[in-house]
Amino acid sequence: MSRTFHESRAFTLIELLVVMAVLGILATVVLVAIDPQQRIAEARDVGRKSDINEIAHALESFYTKNQRYPGATCTRYAASNCNSVTGGDDWIPELVAQGYLKSLPKDPVNSTFSTVWADGRSYFYFSENAAGGVPGDYFVVGTFLENQTDPVTLGNLPTRPHWPNCTSDLGFASNVYVIRSYWCEGADPEGAR
Repeated sequence: MSRTFHESRAFTLIELLVVMAVLGILATVVLVAIDPQQRIAEARDVGRKSDINEIAHALESFYTKNQRYPGATCTRYAASNCNSVTGGDDWIPELVAQGYLKSLPKDPVNSTFSTVWADGRSYFYFSENAAGGVPGDYFVVGTFLENQTDPVTLGNLPTRPHWPNCTSDLGFASNVYVIRSYWCEGADPEGAR
């Protein structure tokens, strides 16, 4: 006579708790390795660099038609009206008005901003009568990046770029990314233009 014996194959409470603990530890390790806050900051920096490149292309198109860059309504020391925070929606006069950009981009964080020397979140633009530059003959456009180790920030370039006189350091914070319309032969790092 054969007997049928049915074994129960259910998990015990201890086994379930052990599996949940292991999954929790793995999830924690993955989150620490991924660092979502860092990835979000890097994504914002990619957007910032893209915006600055878009503005630089619009400035070059403006120059091709007008034989000058738009005038800045500020000085780099005061920084009023020449950045995306204090200058409102039109911090580079003429670019939007003449149709080179639909609207001027703003920093995704857009927190308080005092001057370009402070570590504020803003985009900025200069074309002024200073450091060998003549308003309309050149431009400097830039932004502050959150990732201090980004290779395109001023602090990570082999040498720092200069103002149009090609002797004075731009002087911005080390986490600034800039595009300029001029090049200083022998003084500027490769790729700092």
